[in-house]
Amino acid sequence: MAFEQKGDDWSANAKHYNALPQDDESPITRPSVVLVKTLNDALSISEATVILDVGCGPGTTIGMLIRQLGSQIPPDARLIASDFSTGMIEQLEERKKTATDPLWNRIEPLVSNAEDLAGIDDSSISHVMGSLVYNLIPDSQKALQAAYRVLKPGGVVCMSTWTNLEWMDLMKLAAENTKGNTAPASLFPESWLSMEGIKKMFEQAGFKDSTFEIQEAFMAIDDPAPYFNGFVRAKNPAANLYIGGYTEEELDRFEEEWIRLAIERHPKSPKKLKGVFVVSTGRK
Repeated sequence: MAFEQKGDDWSANAKHYNALPQDDESPITRPSVVLVKTLNDALSISEATVILDVGCGPGTTIGMLIRQLGSQIPPDARLIASDFSTGMIEQLEERKKTATDPLWNRIEPLVSNAEDLAGIDDSSISHVMGSLVYNLIPDSQKALQAAYRVLKPGGVVCMSTWTNLEWMDLMKLAAENTKGNTAPASLFPESWLSMEGIKKMFEQAGFKDSTFEIQEAFMAIDDPAPYFNGFVRAKNPAANLYIGGYTEEELDRFEEEWIRLAIERHPKSPKKLKGVFVVSTGRK
């Protein structure tokens, strides 16, 4: 089952997404932290001319870039943050208004689909990054080719993509126990579930000198409410694959079952659900 989505699906969830827990190990923070470091290792941010954050959401990863490496960003480098969800771009704009680091004022928000990156010129970007987005794109090969198109010769792309999510595995089981076998077999396309599959897609897009590294993040669930409310009840499009169309009563039963399964698997505190992701880089 393909994960089909529209920008409006994410717009409905945008306000809640930025409120999810963002501790150092969290599924929101950890992939961005590793991505930013890996991107800089592949091509120093000090050499950036234009940095593009694809699927920027409310600014999680570009904000991490500013926080970790802001002092190394050249004063004339452009910062572009693109997303196909107008709601996410609106959240980014709100963060710009309250951010204290002046680098936030240099971010150029852009509503653009990752499959074509319309509005971005060929060979114009030195650094492309995308956290937890490329394996959710319906035609991800087309999106990789778009990233290759906009990169300058010698420019690099760096992305983080999930391969296994314990919390989604439990959602699948909880959905089956709540309403029968209604859950998709997998949230992500087969090609994104292994480094071999990702490597093949990078090669097909034209990237060279590619690197691939497995990393982990953890969802702390001693108190599951912040994640459940911000992810499931807030109708995150990925969660809706499992609970779309549920009544409030069914959603309550689903929540009880998901928590029961999580505690059964991790009875001792601190309770943590593991997510495995791959950080990939390629050069044009």
